[in-house]
Amino acid sequence: MTVKFGELTVSEFIQAVAEGSPTPGGGSVSALIVGLSSALVGMVGSLTAARVQAKTSGKRDGEDSDTQCENQALKQRMLDMVNTANHLQARFLDLANEDSAAYDKVMTAYKLPKSTEEEKQARSLAIQDALKDACRVPAEVVTCALEVLRLTEAMVEYGMKSALSDVAVACLSAWAGMRGAYFNVRVNLPSIKDASFVKCIEGDVANCMSSGSDIFERVMAQIQQSL
Repeated sequence: MTVKFGELTVSEFIQAVAEGSPTPGGGSVSALIVGLSSALVGMVGSLTAARVQAKTSGKRDGEDSDTQCENQALKQRMLDMVNTANHLQARFLDLANEDSAAYDKVMTAYKLPKSTEEEKQARSLAIQDALKDACRVPAEVVTCALEVLRLTEAMVEYGMKSALSDVAVACLSAWAGMRGAYFNVRVNLPSIKDASFVKCIEGDVANCMSSGSDIFERVMAQIQQSL
């Protein structure tokens, strides 16, 4: 039975990466890096919501009602972002497992027999199918990482200022994991013969990377200016 990465300790996962086997590799590490980024976003959101709640609770009834309404709206915004970050965090753990499974599937396909013409055709189809999965998984990491970057931008604007360094780490991590996943897409595309599939994946990840780069630059510039 395959062990899921979410069931390992941090030390066990690091050791698994360090061992002389191809999985877990760069794709799984990329997914987990962005998973840590979403966890940081969730932390900042939770801390901000708690601080807003404390401020609101300290007000007397009827005092600064407009401010209290604004605080309640901010608290809800934070909780909504925390909820989104938590869902993304769980998804990245799944994607880390799926990436390793996809790579194992590719290796299994390449080991299929090829003595007869029928075996060669079956092997070729299996390889192509496995390579597509090996692209789909990191492509989803790229897409989900863009959502995390969007959350970091919102946290810069609405999150507590004392946690800006945590938002910086979240942004840096999300961008690093996103780029890592992008390269894992790129490395497999040249071997895929389905031109329409390649074009679709290339277009999707290119658009995400462009948007992600813009957000990353904005967030880091804002944090650099604020700290």
